[in-house]
Amino acid sequence: MARGDLGVECPYEQLPIIQRSTVQTCIRRGKPVIVATHMLESMIQAPMPTRAEVSDIANAIFEQTDAIMLSGETTTGKYPVECVQVMSRIAEQIESIAESTHRTDLKLHRPKDKLLRAAVGLAQDMKKAGIIVFTRSGYLAQIVSSLRPIGSPICAFTDNPILFRQLHLLWGIEPFFIEFS
Repeated sequence: MARGDLGVECPYEQLPIIQRSTVQTCIRRGKPVIVATHMLESMIQAPMPTRAEVSDIANAIFEQTDAIMLSGETTTGKYPVECVQVMSRIAEQIESIAESTHRTDLKLHRPKDKLLRAAVGLAQDMKKAGIIVFTRSGYLAQIVSSLRPIGSPICAFTDNPILFRQLHLLWGIEPFFIEFS
């Protein structure tokens, strides 16, 4: 979600509502969503974020976006390393207190998708049980990620080096590159 473009098209007071609605729609439909643009804009010139920026990042994480992304802050800013460190600290803090359960409103149509939902529910019931998927396309990892299983690590194994890098963007996924026989 390129919020800078959205800010040009919509009244500013509607931006948080549109962002939240768009994120929830993407999650419900099993589509990865990245919140970007102006996350730490003040840190292009200053070494510390504003309180509003900290809250903005926290809210994106509370909304359970797949990823948050910096742009100008790291490409043209004076404090690119500090920006990444600040965003990481905020994300880790918010994720450590997340109190949510897996999503049950995701629209699933295929039998294997419904089986994945049952597996996620079982992992949630077992408390701290991990979920393992093997994928060549990323589809299974994307569906499990969209179900947002809180407290259950998701390990996605792939033999595709490009997919391995892409899997890093999905919520809760810990990708592993292995050779399949």
